[in-house]
Amino acid sequence: MRRFGCLLLVSLLAGCSNVEVRPQPDSETTPDPQPDPDPNPNPDPDPDPDPDPDPGPAAFCASSTFPGEAGDVVLATWDDEAVRLMSHDGTVIQHPFFADEPPADALRFVTIESGAGLIVVAARWAPQDDIFDRTARVVWYDKKGAAVAAMDTDVELAPVVVTPDGATVLLRNQLNNADYLVRRADGSTTSFTGFDPYGGALGGGWLRGYADSEDGFFNYETLEFRASANPGPGSARQFENGYAYLLSGPSSPVFVRETLDGSTSLPLVGIGPTMDAPLWLWSTAQAHALLEGGPDNDIWRADLTTGSTVPVDAALPAGLQELDDSCSLSHRGMASDGLVTVAARDGGTARLMLHDPISASFTPIGQPVISAGTFDVIEAAGTFILYASDGWDTFCPIVDWEGPIPEGSIESNTTQILRPSTGSAHVIEALYPWALAPSADGTCIAVPGPDGMGWSLLDVVGGETLALEKDETAFYWVK
Repeated sequence: MRRFGCLLLVSLLAGCSNVEVRPQPDSETTPDPQPDPDPNPNPDPDPDPDPDPDPGPAAFCASSTFPGEAGDVVLATWDDEAVRLMSHDGTVIQHPFFADEPPADALRFVTIESGAGLIVVAARWAPQDDIFDRTARVVWYDKKGAAVAAMDTDVELAPVVVTPDGATVLLRNQLNNADYLVRRADGSTTSFTGFDPYGGALGGGWLRGYADSEDGFFNYETLEFRASANPGPGSARQFENGYAYLLSGPSSPVFVRETLDGSTSLPLVGIGPTMDAPLWLWSTAQAHALLEGGPDNDIWRADLTTGSTVPVDAALPAGLQELDDSCSLSHRGMASDGLVTVAARDGGTARLMLHDPISASFTPIGQPVISAGTFDVIEAAGTFILYASDGWDTFCPIVDWEGPIPEGSIESNTTQILRPSTGSAHVIEALYPWALAPSADGTCIAVPGPDGMGWSLLDVVGGETLALEKDETAFYWVK
């Protein structure tokens, strides 16, 4: 088995960082380990003044903050052989996936979920000639990286969600997307079929998801299903602990929040009476929603505290137009703070703009991109990941690029990582935003290493990187 080497600071020419690697290949777990009734029967009459020193300084992404206590695992990385649980101080605990190593040519699959102080790692393998003949091993770890329970099966098991009360919902057979096993915090199990969960769990056995194409709430303990009152499939969005959708009101549309406790309605002022053409809930953020539709396919931004709305119809600055492709497809989005994202272009380049509908201002972020085709954008807590495709990478290429190229422009088919609040900007090789792994606070992202070799952890604010020795590694930020 390959060993996990030291983590390397990119800024160093040689030598290892202060990362401590503690392989644990022989650790055994029981399905339900019993706590020691007296963990310290013979106390030391003169204990050390600091028997458990505080964790060291951050080994990567010094500007990042992570949930939990100091020394908790914040990141899981893995390859085909082992999972590595990393703390912010750089300590790494390595666990092999299987007690007995699968055949060398076996296909391997790994899924990780976390919550309620647990990290659930499910590894499966299958022979080359039958990819559905899978053997699974699921291990539960605590936030310090210690294994606390395990389960071995000869069927597919993949964690979907960890509930607030410590239960784990596992997909039991991927050929049937409605067959689930639930392992409770005490180790007991139950199962259900006919319901597919999505989003976070709600506690008390309640999940959010759908059954027979109906969104709703399901309790795996009582098997009760409560269908959502939304107008129909595709009309609702996950929002807070339930759903959000629009209904028609007597004088204006109504924004509805629906949870297990019931529904609350907020009339949206400023749009006018109910229209014959549908109005869609395009996206939601913390305190705003973006609406689109009506007879003229207009766009509004709604304040979800007051119900006031403002049209998103301000003209772009002189010389700019929206980045529409030849099929006239353009897309506006919304950042978590309510600003509207707009892809704009001139004759030679395109760039991302943040638009405030109230002040009608447009603020460019990132570098101009030469002859871009489309923009793909995601945001994590104020950090934007922007992929600009090649101008011909679309069914409807833009063919009228002409005009001057401003200084500082970059080629298309690149990805930018931008954090406007700190002025941070990084350009990396072309990767779709969903292929990267930003932390929940948006300040730490796993990115390809120099020349596309290996992976590094990028401090978005400070710019420092920490290189991982493994050439192929997957990433999961622990909740």
